[in-house]
Amino acid sequence: MQVDDIAIVILSCDKFKVTWKPCIDHFFNAWPGCPHPVYLLNNFTSSEDQRVKDLMVGDDHNWSDTLKKGLLKIEKKRIFFIFDDSFITKFNLEEVKLIFKIAIENDLDSVALRKKEFDRGKRFNEKLYKLSPTTKYRNSLFLNLIKKDLLLNLLKSGENAWQFEKDGNIRNKNFDFYSVYETKLITYYHGIVKGKWLPETYTYLKNKGYLLNGNTFENYSKFQVFNLKIYTTIFYVIQKFLHLFK
Repeated sequence: MQVDDIAIVILSCDKFKVTWKPCIDHFFNAWPGCPHPVYLLNNFTSSEDQRVKDLMVGDDHNWSDTLKKGLLKIEKKRIFFIFDDSFITKFNLEEVKLIFKIAIENDLDSVALRKKEFDRGKRFNEKLYKLSPTTKYRNSLFLNLIKKDLLLNLLKSGENAWQFEKDGNIRNKNFDFYSVYETKLITYYHGIVKGKWLPETYTYLKNKGYLLNGNTFENYSKFQVFNLKIYTTIFYVIQKFLHLFK
């Protein structure tokens, strides 16, 4: 298998089309001359951007079946996923390319290019460690390079994304999943949480000149952002505490 057997997929749907232009622009600004084909998972609306290939999967019945329809249109053997509301500002391209090369040469099932929290794992080499079967969100596709056929087998008809991340973890225990040690291979702004813009990201995009025409998402208030940060901090502390006893 060769390095050119990789495709990049932007996970999205027509409802999030307001994110497409800034997402695509940021990707190619961070990775100019990307050698891998870039696909957009959309329903009926074209991105109208010649740099990406529209998958046009039709009606969005559920997350898993929609993703499967898109994957079946791609010939490449491995997929690297980004999300439509992740606005990438920098790739450590030398390291990313090296991780891709390691994954292919060693025929690894899945490699997360962002460090998984709360997992001691088992050292594979100086760049990667093998995730334990009980790692939370080891099924997460964000910034993940995964074998397409494996993912097709893990997807279960009717599941939404959250069910896939939870129940899919049970189905993937017989496969070897890996993660990088490095925490900042890829830096990005996260855009939308539970259907609302994070104000920092919204302001950043507006200041970059994006009109965000057709935006249907509200912004979080300062109070709501504060509550999100409190919740995230508490969750992190609890998980860190539980991790000590594994």
